[in-house]
Amino acid sequence: MHICLKRVWNLLRYDHLDHGGKLILDTFLQTDIPIGKVSTRTWDCENGDVITMENKVVKVDYVNQYTVSYGRYEKWRQVR
Repeated sequence: MHICLKRVWNLLRYDHLDHGGKLILDTFLQTDIPIGKVSTRTWDCENGDVITMENKVVKVDYVNQYTVSYGRYEKWRQVR
């Protein structure tokens, strides 16, 4: 039996859920996160400033379902 299935079996076997509780399994394994992809978002502030956020994915662990990303925030102000 696969190690993950053994863990699920142990959860079911030892009554870890409350009566009527549900065990929900995520069986979807996402495999399309590109390493090195940069995304940028911007927000306009009420005072005219602009905040930018740049995010770059540098590592993806599909089995353990986590990513490592570098984030950069900048605040821009137009001087008159």
